[in-house]
Amino acid sequence: HGLPPEKYLKGDTTKIKKIDYTYDSGLVSQEIRRVYGADGVTVIGRVTFDYTYSSGILTGVAETRDV
Repeated sequence: HGLPPEKYLKGDTTKIKKIDYTYDSGLVSQEIRRVYGADGVTVIGRVTFDYTYSSGILTGVAETRDV
């Protein structure tokens, strides 16, 4: 279980931004944020966050910019 993907739209249909979450043992292990161009399809920016935990406490975050 966890959060569903977050979608940000312009008007009712054109995607502006989307955030996807991956979970491991009930904790967010990865977050991928995508930003879309004016057409709502072309990804113009992407960043990935990989989270590490120790005993359920967040101990680190690694950020990777993919676009």
